[in-house]
Amino acid sequence: MFPPIEDEVLQENPNFASLHKVLTENILNADGTTRAHPRRKERKEVTNALLASQFCASKTYLLRTAPCKLDLSTIKTTSSNVTERTSSPSKQLPPELIEATILLSDRLATCSRSKKFSYDTELLKNTSQWSSITNLAPKIGSLLSTHFQSQALALCRIENPNDDALNTQQSIHSLVPRIKARQVDIEDKKNKLDLQRLDLVRKVKILLSLYNLASNLVILHLEKIVHGSMALEMKARSEYLCLAAQKLELEAKEKFLRGEKIFYTEAVNHALENYLRSIRKGIENLEERKMDAERSLRGYGLGNPESSTTKVMRSIAENYAELQREIDEVIQDIERLQCKSTSHR
Repeated sequence: MFPPIEDEVLQENPNFASLHKVLTENILNADGTTRAHPRRKERKEVTNALLASQFCASKTYLLRTAPCKLDLSTIKTTSSNVTERTSSPSKQLPPELIEATILLSDRLATCSRSKKFSYDTELLKNTSQWSSITNLAPKIGSLLSTHFQSQALALCRIENPNDDALNTQQSIHSLVPRIKARQVDIEDKKNKLDLQRLDLVRKVKILLSLYNLASNLVILHLEKIVHGSMALEMKARSEYLCLAAQKLELEAKEKFLRGEKIFYTEAVNHALENYLRSIRKGIENLEERKMDAERSLRGYGLGNPESSTTKVMRSIAENYAELQREIDEVIQDIERLQCKSTSHR
């Protein structure tokens, strides 16, 4: 896969963008190899030979290591259907088959080592168990087939754990194509994920730049409000109005004091003092008259609010007030009648 390049870089460099388009669409493959190389056929043959050698080496490795991994204690006959998980009862392997399998696994494990064990190998070949391997080869092959089949079934279950209705042979035969298809799908999704990650990074950069721009605009607006010309003008105007209000307050106090001096002359002040003394004297006289009236009322037995005399006098006062209200109503009726008679004339 080509390394991802941001759209901004391609937009800012049109020449590089055109070169990148030519390289990715016409000259290079997705893996970076050249499409129209003169030795393309030779490279393809070498690649195929390398893959074949790798496949052969993998099979050789599996065949060499498989006898060491066999379970020689028992043998089980498994069902051909994956859904049938039950197996036949376990059977013990023959001793000669176990010995031959152990000798074969040891021989395959030591064949790739140095030749210092060549004498031991010659001794091994001269034994009767080694000579019987040829006769036991079909049974050993059956054990290896069962082992490989169980390993393949485990891989099938790992590859598709939700589907248990497939046939065993079908699942094993389609395992390699499914794995290759899944690898291709994973690679495509990985490429798409890289492109989406690049697009997400680009959008995050745009979002951060917009956030930075908005923050700067807010700061400029606040500075303009606090320290701008309009703010300074409003501050100066408010200070001027405050001083003007203080001036008007002082002028009003001054005029009030002047008015007091003009109106309250010495004669007026002297007359007011005399009037105050006369009022105080009148209040004292009223207090004395009140005390005299209370003494006279107490002489009539009206000092106590709960006495019978007080209640009688209070009822007389209430009746008098009610009589006075009726007299006022009668006077009003007479006046209305007089007005009506005058209007008729």
